[in-house]
Amino acid sequence: MSNAPRISAYKAYQGLDTGLINCSQVYAYFIPASKMNEVAKEVTILDWGALMGLGYVMNKDVWESLSPAHQKIVTQLGSDYIDKYAEAIAIGNAKAMADLKADPAVTIHEFSAADKKALIDAAGGYLAAWKGKMKDGGMDADAYRSHYLSLLKKYDDERKAKGYPWKR
Repeated sequence: MSNAPRISAYKAYQGLDTGLINCSQVYAYFIPASKMNEVAKEVTILDWGALMGLGYVMNKDVWESLSPAHQKIVTQLGSDYIDKYAEAIAIGNAKAMADLKADPAVTIHEFSAADKKALIDAAGGYLAAWKGKMKDGGMDADAYRSHYLSLLKKYDDERKAKGYPWKR
């Protein structure tokens, strides 16, 4: 068994280089940006997507002082920004992976479907712990999870039917 030290992605290069850590989980675009491929010659693709939230905060009085037309513009800009950001991440990840695959000094590994399933199954304890924390906080974990999974399906179905927003 090993210990998992808390180390930021920005310090992972030094940690890998000195042997303090032997792996780091980062987005593909971060590898060339941080030159991590100089010290990490093995890359395992997880490809499980990303959870992130992008939000804007505006003073309520300022928001309410905007005309409905301006409120609509601000709301649309928020949606457009998310699409632009997601596009930039997708392009950066694709370029990074192409460059890494072309680098003979880097070995790329991918999980089989069976290995992915085994990892998901092994995470069951974490899911149970999360559900317990949600319940302790007075929330319905199953309802939250069901809603989240339904949104994943909805937007994945939309992507499959219409493509990514920036390609429409």
